[in-house]
Amino acid sequence: MRAQLSRSQRPICSHTGVSVNTPALAGDAWETPHMTISVEPFDPATAPESVFRGAHEAYLDLERDFFPNDPLTPFEFHLHNWRSKPSLHRSDVRLVAKLADEVVSVCHVAIWNDHADIGLITPAVRRDMRGKGVGTALFADSLDALESHGRTKLIVDVPIGSPLEPTAQRYGLERALTEKINQLQVSDIDWGLMDSWIEAASVKAPDYELLWMRPPYPEEHIESWCRISDSMNDAPNEDLDLEDTVMTPEKWRSIESNLTHRGWDVHAAVAVHKPTGDFAGMTTLMYQRFHPEIAMQDDTVVHPDHRGRGLGRLLKASMAKEFLTKYPEVTRINTGNAGSNVPMLRINDEMGFNAILEISAWQGLIADARAALPNNG
Repeated sequence: MRAQLSRSQRPICSHTGVSVNTPALAGDAWETPHMTISVEPFDPATAPESVFRGAHEAYLDLERDFFPNDPLTPFEFHLHNWRSKPSLHRSDVRLVAKLADEVVSVCHVAIWNDHADIGLITPAVRRDMRGKGVGTALFADSLDALESHGRTKLIVDVPIGSPLEPTAQRYGLERALTEKINQLQVSDIDWGLMDSWIEAASVKAPDYELLWMRPPYPEEHIESWCRISDSMNDAPNEDLDLEDTVMTPEKWRSIESNLTHRGWDVHAAVAVHKPTGDFAGMTTLMYQRFHPEIAMQDDTVVHPDHRGRGLGRLLKASMAKEFLTKYPEVTRINTGNAGSNVPMLRINDEMGFNAILEISAWQGLIADARAALPNNG
């Protein structure tokens, strides 16, 4: 998993950050062979509902592409994401493509403060608008947005086998990371197996106990939480040019507040080393109030000094039992891992997760992508 890029921040799931107006983007008009498309930034704090409705429809088509067997996300979910209280670790630029006054597509540009040279572009083009130059127009203005924030590189997520893979290559991008999106059907969980994981940990790890937390996390645990969160830097980024991140109490409080405003009920289980009080591992599972059928398994990590004791399985099994007792309406749990993260994938496979999508993160230089645009963008 990308260092500190949690699955709650993935394009299909939601976005954490502040939407900003970018001065360099005053609004462009693109003449395509089919129509005139205008691209402009929008501010969720002031945009009319018609903009949100149009953006929502574009995202629904993206969901139909990526997760055809999942229930579609309700409008209220996206609305709360867009209007959420900002977090400190990221800025967002949101662009819409309009045909006349109708929003027909949307693009989200994520600019991480921890990664000073790179940003993520996520376009969502409505199905009836594809192949007409709309995606190209959004992509070009997204490059402007990244450059206006001092970035020189970009990342674009593309499903493996998608017809967009040759497009990514044409823009000079290279495949840098492969991520598996896995889903667990709650009805498939082997509760006997979960009990056996918990029992095995009581033998192999008798010096550990579980601490349960929900936001706001107690002040006395924040520093320890930040330290164990930084262990996520060990998760494979493969060839992505991402820097290690450092969680701070201020940053965590900002993320915590943002998640709550967006409708996420966050549950954390922490393995505490009793002799020292150190946080040895943690897992986070999140319930979405506006989309209650599908829960989101976020970060799971065990500190290197405490591995080999079954703590990862203890955390995952204990969390599943605790969480699903509280939320019986949840029918599926989604998560994502780098394809090279063999230890976590092994646990997920044993637990019953199945791959429903494989995505590659393609990265490259903005200058190369711009040079490949029609008429050099």
